[in-house]
Amino acid sequence: MFEEKVSVIVPIYNVEQYLEKCVESLINQHHKNLEIILVDDGSPDNCGKMCDEFAKKDDRIKVIHKENGGLSSARNAALDVLTGEYIVSVDPDDFVFPSYISMMYNALKEHDAKICYCDHYERYGDEEFSEDLENREIETINPYKYDFWKGHTQYWCYMYHKSLMIDKAGEMIYFKHNHIRMEDVPYWVRAMSTLTEEDKILHIPNKLYVYKCESKPLMNTEKILATYEDNWDVVKKGSFDKKNLFNSLVPVYAVNYCSFLATFIIQGKRKTKEFKRAKQIVRKHYLRLMFSKASLKIKLKLTGLLLFPRLYEKWYNKKGKV
Repeated sequence: MFEEKVSVIVPIYNVEQYLEKCVESLINQHHKNLEIILVDDGSPDNCGKMCDEFAKKDDRIKVIHKENGGLSSARNAALDVLTGEYIVSVDPDDFVFPSYISMMYNALKEHDAKICYCDHYERYGDEEFSEDLENREIETINPYKYDFWKGHTQYWCYMYHKSLMIDKAGEMIYFKHNHIRMEDVPYWVRAMSTLTEEDKILHIPNKLYVYKCESKPLMNTEKILATYEDNWDVVKKGSFDKKNLFNSLVPVYAVNYCSFLATFIIQGKRKTKEFKRAKQIVRKHYLRLMFSKASLKIKLKLTGLLLFPRLYEKWYNKKGKV
């Protein structure tokens, strides 16, 4: 059966200990008509050299070397050169199972759809996971009823047709260079706004992707907060069904604000201007966050972090857990 080309975007920075496993998992995909675009985003380690060596061994691999510009910049560099009919993205410290691309591609072709997403494993440490090949029913979702809270905002869970790269105004959809954390959100709002009510979003309930979870120190906190604020405005203005799509993203913000505030507190930074700024943002959106679909646990935690940060710090220092 003829297989259309799928472009795989891999933005790379300072991940040499994980990169080989990631690239090998792509080379070994059941779907063979691939274009694997490795974007060396000015990585200071050996990632650039490793990318060149990979390209020598497999002619489906293309390498882009560029100055460091961040995740969004790296993804945009790949979007400018890809030639595939369908697109996926894989983070360089993650890996995928051999059926990752073929299962999503086949689902899109069978259901005549433009976009789908799969489920994933979360990996802490060196856990091993087996490929999820169970025969499950694919969920078909009306774009106007899509719920990001139940689905995913992560770019790497999706496969989509290249036509979703162009918005309704005929402009190329890029990631915003100045966005860090939740940079996927405004991208998906614009891309999904190109869909009509006759289109469909497919959910493949198989875990085809292994996502590396780890706790990282907060960096560029002002940019993170600016990104969150900008995203609120982008989502409000760009939603094709503003009420549904926007409201489905609100609980995602609740979880992220919880993580943001808690990390500041346990790092002893609750008196910083960034923490005060974060509290201002949460207060601004507090009622919307409290009436969202976020769990009661998240709402209570967010309220506690906001009103009683000193008590939370003492509790954490005593318990040693978030």
